Amino acid sequence: MGRSAILVLGAALSSCVPTRDAAITMRPTTRTTLAITFDRDAKIVGTRTFGASGLDTALYARDEGETLAVLQFDLAAEALGLELDGGHLVLAESAEPGFFVPLPLADQWDEIAEGVVARETGGDAYAARFEDVRIPACPGYQPRVVAEQMMPPETEVTMAAKLGERTVVVSTNNPKGTAPVISLLTPEAQVLLPISAVRTNPRGFSLPSGDVWFTYRDASAPDVPLLCHLVPGGSIAPECEPIELENADPLLLKPINLTGHLIGGVLEVVSLDEDGSLWLGHPHRRWRRIGGVAPVETELCRVGIQTLILTLDSPSGGISGFPRGPILRFTLSSTGGAARFEPVLDRRSGGAGVVCRSSYARAGGIEMIGIEDTRGGGLRFVWRRDGDASWDDITAVPAADVRTLVSFGDAILVSGAEPTMRLIEIVPNRPVPPRFCPPHDVGVRADAIVPLDDGTIFVAGGGRLPRVATWSVLR
Repeated sequence: MGRSAILVLGAALSSCVPTRDAAITMRPTTRTTLAITFDRDAKIVGTRTFGASGLDTALYARDEGETLAVLQFDLAAEALGLELDGGHLVLAESAEPGFFVPLPLADQWDEIAEGVVARETGGDAYAARFEDVRIPACPGYQPRVVAEQMMPPETEVTMAAKLGERTVVVSTNNPKGTAPVISLLTPEAQVLLPISAVRTNPRGFSLPSGDVWFTYRDASAPDVPLLCHLVPGGSIAPECEPIELENADPLLLKPINLTGHLIGGVLEVVSLDEDGSLWLGHPHRRWRRIGGVAPVETELCRVGIQTLILTLDSPSGGISGFPRGPILRFTLSSTGGAARFEPVLDRRSGGAGVVCRSSYARAGGIEMIGIEDTRGGGLRFVWRRDGDASWDDITAVPAADVRTLVSFGDAILVSGAEPTMRLIEIVPNRPVPPRFCPPHDVGVRADAIVPLDDGTIFVAGGGRLPRVATWSVLR
């Protein structure tokens, strides 16, 4: 029998009722087929799971009055958390909350009753039909710490950027006034950059090439902000140049976040300052202010080192979260004028509170924003699929934080409640929001999460625990 159709026996093996064959069309991309048997009272009485290679000879038999639901998935059984003998599939009443999630929407859903096949559709009908079925959250997610390094005591991480394949540039500061420190870290070693003591918190980013750019003020010339460059495999002494501003004193530049990209091979940098200003800059050219939003005066945003969105997602602009202000999309002017701003969140998702922290990631066909604000509840997450106009809230997310959201393949990594990190799994064709995997203990508050090219995940931060940097792998 070919893979284009499968015959399903429509009568009991022990019954004298005549049999009728029911043919189901098989999708060529199907990798897993799940057969769920319902009795005449719509109670689940059996399940079987088949891989692609087991479908050609599969023959289902059912008792009279039963209905067989045949679900075809384009995902492998392992990705669904299933075993080919049907294991790992549980009913809702026996599923531990937070570790089991609803069955994903099948790519094809057929039901056979009395030998007749009915093709079913509809997310709401599907969710109602299989509401009692649960599969494991995040199958195969078993991270483990493979290396750990002590960080300077009583410090907070202000920058973590990937340099090449296995190195991370990390800056830490001491809230009690000690000068910040910039280090190069690998799982095997920690090396301080050979620069003078710095006066302000370094901020920086990594390019896809692995180059790292950052800004800081050196103690030898505290009035001059510097733009510095590190190259993978190059000298550990960065190349730096002074930053000059158009029609403004360089002392005005006080970045709390920095990002950049290459346009035609030329670096373009956007800096978000503590006063809510956005600056656009290029090496060897004066930086200019392109707009901004003044912070709201409030005592409710006591967040220490601020984490705010700043990303360039197109050649013409990106998204910024402003200190004690809104989250806005900015579009750069083609004529050298001010940027154009518009809200990212709709009125319902934006809320009425002042945003104290925000983080953003795009992966697996969705966008996600983490928000810490002054309204009731404080921490929340919103998401939408690429192309959608409106955002949906993700409710009931325990043990999560919004300090860091970062893409990790088709998933997202998020800082958890101290001292954890969590993976957010995004499965295509799901009628429900992305799912938060169980917390993974990384031994430190996850202020910075940096995935490396070999799949290792670097995590560093402050908090109440001893300050450490950890390196984890998923297996």
